[in-house]
Amino acid sequence: MYGIWEKFWFLWVSSWENNHPLAPSPYVHEWHELIVSKEELTYPETFSEALSQSQKFNIPMAPEYIAHYSDLLPEELQTLLQGMTISDGSAQVEPDVLEIIYRLNIDVDVNRCLSGDKSELLLNLWNSKSQLDFKSDSDGSALGVIRNFYNFPIENPISIRIGGRMGKPEGSKLREMKPPIHCNFPVGFNVGSQRLLRTAADQQEDVETGWRMCDVCEEATIWGVCCGAETRFVGLKWDKVGIKDLYESALESAAIADGKIKGVKGITSSEKIPEHPLKGVLRYKHGISMFRDGTIRFDMVDITMTHFRPREIGMTVEQAQKLGYDCSTLDDILELRPQDVVLPLNCSEKILATANYMDDLLGSMYELEPYYNCDTVNDLIGHYVMGIAPHTSGAILARIIGFADVKGHYGHHYYHAAKRRNCDGDIDAVLLLLDGLINFSKKILARTPRRANGCTFDFNYQDCAVRN
Repeated sequence: MYGIWEKFWFLWVSSWENNHPLAPSPYVHEWHELIVSKEELTYPETFSEALSQSQKFNIPMAPEYIAHYSDLLPEELQTLLQGMTISDGSAQVEPDVLEIIYRLNIDVDVNRCLSGDKSELLLNLWNSKSQLDFKSDSDGSALGVIRNFYNFPIENPISIRIGGRMGKPEGSKLREMKPPIHCNFPVGFNVGSQRLLRTAADQQEDVETGWRMCDVCEEATIWGVCCGAETRFVGLKWDKVGIKDLYESALESAAIADGKIKGVKGITSSEKIPEHPLKGVLRYKHGISMFRDGTIRFDMVDITMTHFRPREIGMTVEQAQKLGYDCSTLDDILELRPQDVVLPLNCSEKILATANYMDDLLGSMYELEPYYNCDTVNDLIGHYVMGIAPHTSGAILARIIGFADVKGHYGHHYYHAAKRRNCDGDIDAVLLLLDGLINFSKKILARTPRRANGCTFDFNYQDCAVRN
């Protein structure tokens, strides 16, 4: 008979050896072999044989036929059984319960038909689903419901999972400076480590900026554009630049009281052109920070994809048709177009905040109508982004078609190849097209390129070419 001794043997031995209790072992093939051999039985080759042995000798069900039921709630098992149909011995599930099947680790084909050993117990449960008590006093999982139903032991084939990653781990996140800053505007070297524009506005110390001449009105200025024309660089100068008035005006335009809006101690570009404080105030308002080139970038691992289902990326049938895909249902398998990308969900809220920031910037600074008009992440579908790899001189135009729960971004192999990448763990940057066109300028980059291993690298000049 199956007893408690076998269950705790390995746990007791390990605890005795190193004085530290181990997690319970999963019920595995070797363990079941010991039990059936003790009963002088052969190892079951089919589910029917395994079920017969368990019922006759009161031994656990063979682990090959037990899916990951401990990962499900009782309500989820009930939902799954209600979403199944069986015809001619073949079980098919509805699309809305596919995610549960994936979590159970049960094989399912493109027609949503179940197969494999782990599906056998589920089919047996379906035939008796009216007798299952989903509200019984179980261990809080679907496995407890199953244990209460059968008159023989059902052991857990999984216990503790240990995560591991092969090679370079995937990642996707907003690229931020250290420490994060909101505006490339100089606050001086006596404002403390937080570099707040409010402190600089109160102190009004001299800062070093480039002084420029407007050839239209023939007046000096610190800005790169005056009277609708680019200004001419004259030289560098330490002076008060009226930061108090600029900052107060920016707060008024952004309709916020104040905040911890951070600038830079000093500008590192050769001509030292500052960003307008209004850009920093608006970035703070929308909860984002800038990269050193003036843009808001998102770094993410390159992943290739050739086909997708609209359901998998949060795309509706109407959106798919509007973007040029021949689609009639959410489960249609569609061929990905070469310049369409699927972005990670964990970056989606920040990308939405960037779109809202750009709309605010267009209205507050440039007196233009908003462009994105996005209220939800789903509204970003159809808008353009730029994909750019490190140390290349041209960005590749792409179109957002959806979002997926992955730490990376899906794109056609042609798209990644156009960036000169080969998807072996490479990380590229993605930024909204309008952000790159409006906020990027080579004149605000550092005067000296960074060096690594004796090689000289410069920043990405995405304004050199946006390739389509």
